[in-house]
Amino acid sequence: MSTNPNFDPLYSTNQIWRDENTERCLTDDLDAIEAELARKAPGDHDHEGYAPENHTHEQASITGLIAALAGMAAADHGHPLTQIIGLIAALAAKADLVNGKVPESQLPSYVDDVVDAYIVSGSTAFSAGWLSTTNGGTALTPEAGKVYIVLTSGEFERQTYRWSGTVYAPIGNDIALGETSATAYRGDRGKTAYEHSQNGDVHVTTAQKSAWDGKAAGDHTHAISAIPGLLDMLITDTAGRQQLTITGNVLTTIAGLTAGVLTAYSAGGSSATATNAPNTIESWRYLIHKNYTNYGWVLAFGSEGSFFLNYIDGGVWRGWKPIWDNNPAPLWTGVYYMNGNQTIYPAKKLSECKNGWVLLWSDYDTANSAATNGDVVATYIPKRCYSGGNWSGHSWLVDIPVEASAAAESRCIKKLYMWNDRIVGNAINETSPRNDVVLRAVFEF
Repeated sequence: MSTNPNFDPLYSTNQIWRDENTERCLTDDLDAIEAELARKAPGDHDHEGYAPENHTHEQASITGLIAALAGMAAADHGHPLTQIIGLIAALAAKADLVNGKVPESQLPSYVDDVVDAYIVSGSTAFSAGWLSTTNGGTALTPEAGKVYIVLTSGEFERQTYRWSGTVYAPIGNDIALGETSATAYRGDRGKTAYEHSQNGDVHVTTAQKSAWDGKAAGDHTHAISAIPGLLDMLITDTAGRQQLTITGNVLTTIAGLTAGVLTAYSAGGSSATATNAPNTIESWRYLIHKNYTNYGWVLAFGSEGSFFLNYIDGGVWRGWKPIWDNNPAPLWTGVYYMNGNQTIYPAKKLSECKNGWVLLWSDYDTANSAATNGDVVATYIPKRCYSGGNWSGHSWLVDIPVEASAAAESRCIKKLYMWNDRIVGNAINETSPRNDVVLRAVFEF
């Protein structure tokens, strides 16, 4: 019963209202609410005498359980194959496993029938006579269900085929690696080729090609004669030998050469045919430099080790100057007291010698009026006088030993007059004891 003083049961119609507001109906079925509440436990009820939530039961305490389980198999029971309906028949259609593999006898024929094949020379591609089991052999008889792998090099290499009954048909879209129109190219090489194609520094442009047209290859060669002026620059012939062999007058031949550098040769000894060589004893090889027709120098190398130099100045030769003379020839020979009437002219002037003259004296037997070849003495005359100029009649006192023994020794002094081109004697040189010594030869030193 509502305690609301404004509640009028005449208007309740088995409904519950909030306060007197008839627009706020809480329920219109009071009987249903009362029936539902009747099923609920009192608010102060408890649970004494009830089993816990995780309690268990013995089989016997569960009504009817043992009867229901009677005749049932244990949970871990097993069955022989014969008791499983249809299992043996189902397994009969399956392949066996032997060591984890299906035996060859149980594989389909096409799985194991892979044949290495070679193309028969001159055959029509894909025809029945196209393939052979041996390289260069006769055609095989194609069989359906077999896979044929072509091993012959070329566009069909490493591609696979089956026999369709009329032709060999390719299996799928076989693409083998290779360098033909029917093969795929290696990816690593393709990448390298692509990167190369993008490098502008290694490709010839049209303008460059046009500029190079008509040009010789970088590794081209030329004959020596095809290079203008080259032969004129060589100091030997193309075989490395001297350019010129001189058989006449050496100096005249060289004087007639044009400007340039070249080599020449003249024979010596018993084969000598050239004149005006440094000497006729040795054969000579010459290194010649003519900077003008009438000017230049010559180095002469003798076959026995001599080494001479000569110079042409305005068409005039200055004479062979020995750097080293391995076969010096005397500039004068004779038997002279060098008295007042005797003057000698050596073959080379003092100024033309490397260092000067050497005078060789020997003993003279006055009793027999003949020179002997003993008691030889040398006198050295330098090429320049004390002032640095040429000798021009300067007097020399030449000290010459005459005798040397255990008992005694003696000497004499001869008086000479030195000129650049000659030696002049004095009358006292023929008097005793000076007449015991005579001049025998003059050499260059």
